[in-house]
Amino acid sequence: MQLKDIPGYNNFRKQTGNKILLDTNIWLIFLIGLINVDYISHCNRTSSYDKKDWNIIIRIIDKFKEIVTTPNIQTEVNNLGRQTLYGSYKQKFITLNKKFILESKEEVISSKSVIDKKEEIFNRLGLTDTGIEIISQNNNTEIGVLTDDMNLFNRLLESNIPVLNYSHIAEIIYDL
Repeated sequence: MQLKDIPGYNNFRKQTGNKILLDTNIWLIFLIGLINVDYISHCNRTSSYDKKDWNIIIRIIDKFKEIVTTPNIQTEVNNLGRQTLYGSYKQKFITLNKKFILESKEEVISSKSVIDKKEEIFNRLGLTDTGIEIISQNNNTEIGVLTDDMNLFNRLLESNIPVLNYSHIAEIIYDL
């Protein structure tokens, strides 16, 4: 199946520029898969995903020229990776995470600004996800968001921000 055959994907690509923002869990799957794609299903945090999921995520990411991130996303990814991986995998993770932090476009919004601008959303979704919404809105929908978080997905849809829910994509592809 081609990505263009997934309902909503073509619209997503038309609405966004060449930038994609990966939510925390997608980043984690991406990085662990670069270390050892078979290890994804063995980690506590990513055990419901596998090699097929990683391949789909890579296909989506490859369509974009730039990966956008935030300090909050990278803090979560860094902490989760360090808690989840051990030994040589942990060292490889640290090296890869550092590489992608340095290569990605980092959008910064202070925690205080997040609360000041969207306190109600912050109360529901937390700091990282509310920051994702604000940054996506500030970029006039030039950034598409890839997430597996249903609450974030629904919130971004309500805010007319281009978003793909990885779980929906996987369901469609796995049902074929």
